[in-house]
Amino acid sequence: MKVTSEDDRYVVRSVVRALDVLMALSTQNGSVSLADLAKETGLNPSTAFRLLESMRVRGFVRQADGGSGYQLDSRVVAIQDIACAVHVLRAAQEQDVGTIVDLGVKDVLAT
Repeated sequence: MKVTSEDDRYVVRSVVRALDVLMALSTQNGSVSLADLAKETGLNPSTAFRLLESMRVRGFVRQADGGSGYQLDSRVVAIQDIACAVHVLRAAQEQDVGTIVDLGVKDVLAT
């Protein structure tokens, strides 16, 4: 995906590419092969592989059983859960300003 901005000098291309890979994975059910991810994102397969391996090491993606593809892992799911909780809390706050809420988050992000 091409980044379009008036000032691209602040854009880190590798971050944009990694986010493109995450977005491509998020639209799929189950695992996605390296070849399909490379094709969908427009990345060279070796670039896609290095990005996937970097994200795998940090817990954002994992290899599917048998190593046949990749899928989102626990850190992305945790971020999604946090975003969902924030959305629910904001909706509750809009309805009742006096609501007290205690939010706990499993420490899956600290590694």
